Amino acid sequence: MDNLAHTLIGAALGRVVAGRELPAAGWIGAVAGNAPDVAELLLRPNSWSPDAGVTYLVFHRGITHSLVGAALEIAVLAGVIGLIARQWGGARGAATSAPPWRWIAACVAVTVASHLYLDWQGSYGLRPFLPWSERWYYGDWVAIVDPFFWIVPLVTLAWGERRHWRPALVYLLALLAVTALVGVRGSGVVVWWVRLFTVSAAATGVIGWERHWFGVARRRRAAAYGLLVLVVYIGASAAAGTLAKREARAAATRRFGPDARWAALTVVGRPFHWEPLAASAD
Repeated sequence: MDNLAHTLIGAALGRVVAGRELPAAGWIGAVAGNAPDVAELLLRPNSWSPDAGVTYLVFHRGITHSLVGAALEIAVLAGVIGLIARQWGGARGAATSAPPWRWIAACVAVTVASHLYLDWQGSYGLRPFLPWSERWYYGDWVAIVDPFFWIVPLVTLAWGERRHWRPALVYLLALLAVTALVGVRGSGVVVWWVRLFTVSAAATGVIGWERHWFGVARRRRAAAYGLLVLVVYIGASAAAGTLAKREARAAATRRFGPDARWAALTVVGRPFHWEPLAASAD
């Protein structure tokens, strides 16, 4: 998925996993949620340039998005964050203890793993068993860009933020940006009911923050509710996607025979809609 979704999902997971134990669990989750892409950029920065062409498609979601790569990223990132936390605690005096290593490791591990899962659930997929296997795996459940993975975690993160003008301004600008991107810029791509949901969710986010539905004390619960909504959405998409793939396979078989090649690709801006493709074995 896109990096905004990885950032917001990572922040929400960070709060749920270690929100009570780590003072910056959301920030740690947001950073760790993008670790595979950051590692990829560090390994081969030219592959992300506008002139990269097919090089990007070949290299993207390579070893940094594999199980081996994720394990290394978790170990390195957890170690770096742990050392920073200890240095920070020492600089603030002996009274401030560094966060426990196990919670740092848990927060980083879950959010890095979420990156692989979010990439797998689309039609692009990933190659988890590199360097031993080049085979791609994909779920064909959710599009590579989906507004639900922006607005839902963003709203629940805002509900758990402290009541101060600075975080309020940041979240308000973020909600306005997402709403404008989906509702205005995406008018020709995103279906009407997704745009309506985005606007309604953004308004609910503002009301919930102003009325203090959750606040800092219950920010972990707010983030968990947002993730639960996405789990239900993914489950519904998976069920609908299974039916769509079954229909695509049947149509391909009728046209090209039992050896036909087929696919049912997700469509950006149109949840629960798949584009069937079919071709002969030749």
